[in-house]
Amino acid sequence: MKNIFDFFNQGWVGSFIGILGIIIALITTLIASKAKKRLVYQCKSLKVIGTDSITPNEIEITYKGKKVPRVIMTKITIWNVGKETINGSDIVNDDTLRLEIDKNEEIISLNIINKTRDVNKFTSFLNAKSNNTALLTFDYLDPNDGVTLEILHTDWKWNPKIKGSIKGLPKGLLNWSNGNSAIPYKNEKKSRLIKILLDPYNSKSISILAAIPGVFLITVGIFYKEIEPFLEFSQYNEVNIQTAFMIAGVIYMIPLISELINIRKKPPKKLDSDINYENTTIKKDNKKIS
Repeated sequence: MKNIFDFFNQGWVGSFIGILGIIIALITTLIASKAKKRLVYQCKSLKVIGTDSITPNEIEITYKGKKVPRVIMTKITIWNVGKETINGSDIVNDDTLRLEIDKNEEIISLNIINKTRDVNKFTSFLNAKSNNTALLTFDYLDPNDGVTLEILHTDWKWNPKIKGSIKGLPKGLLNWSNGNSAIPYKNEKKSRLIKILLDPYNSKSISILAAIPGVFLITVGIFYKEIEPFLEFSQYNEVNIQTAFMIAGVIYMIPLISELINIRKKPPKKLDSDINYENTTIKKDNKKIS
């Protein structure tokens, strides 16, 4: 029993338990805050023809006799990740659900290629009044219900937006596209880890880089007594130094903890939107899109 008390009387043990409690409280709060009603979408795009694609620039690209600068294929998966049914009747008439690209660009075609259930009656059609928008409707979406759309367009911004207002969803549709959804340069494939680390603005790369000093600081805090002779903090209180190191480490770890908690759910298997360029309906040797 004395050994147990001696163990818990060590300064680093109390600090570690306190910080562990903070982490557990943070995780519990974030999980509890999960919305019951949530509609999300993910985009994956591939440049089929255009500058920096695999097709020579000398080849002219036309659509219905009109020259276009590029053709980009985007697959958008929309699904209900919440816990409640979302009704199509809740779409606000004055702010309809729509897919939108840059106003100076054009949506060439739009098709539903995958869907979870026919009874959802999900429809998509080009807006006759605007070349850069497509309208979306559905009867209802139960949890994990959704569709995958395949769009051909000319927008160099690879990530189209889905806009509109739905009652009960004040934030609208959430964009869950990740760092791998950008158009590959010359369709070049890179490892997932390299893609994350090479993108300095990717939340995953930031959280991973921040976690490295975080782990180091927490380790120093836990083993402070063993490494104290190598540090010049002998004039300070040992417990305070340990606590300071561990708290600083936890602060650095928060982005990674948050990222792990908010890992993007993969769409249902029926809605798999992975793009395989070799198997796409637009062949690589096409010289004219019409």
